[in-house]
Amino acid sequence: MEFTTQSAQNFALRYYVCLENGRDKLPEFYRPSSLISWNGRPMQSADLLSMIANFPPTKTKVDDYDCQSIMGSIANLLLMVSGSIRFADKKAHIFSYE
Repeated sequence: MEFTTQSAQNFALRYYVCLENGRDKLPEFYRPSSLISWNGRPMQSADLLSMIANFPPTKTKVDDYDCQSIMGSIANLLLMVSGSIRFADKKAHIFSYE
């Protein structure tokens, strides 16, 4: 259980630091074959990364996260993160990612 919690915390910290300050490192978080749903619209990871690259500066605040271990031949984790994100100087929006 400790491993799962620590892994979730490390992942969330790294991901949102990269989103704010190092978007060129975001491809490390996705497989080329990943299928992502963004606001209900399915897209490939390359399309998502292209879209994120064009975002204005962002500031995120992670309020909560939950992580579940998925058993199999390789250790997998399901991470759910919620918080708020602010684009440039606009009003913050609440987010929830799984």
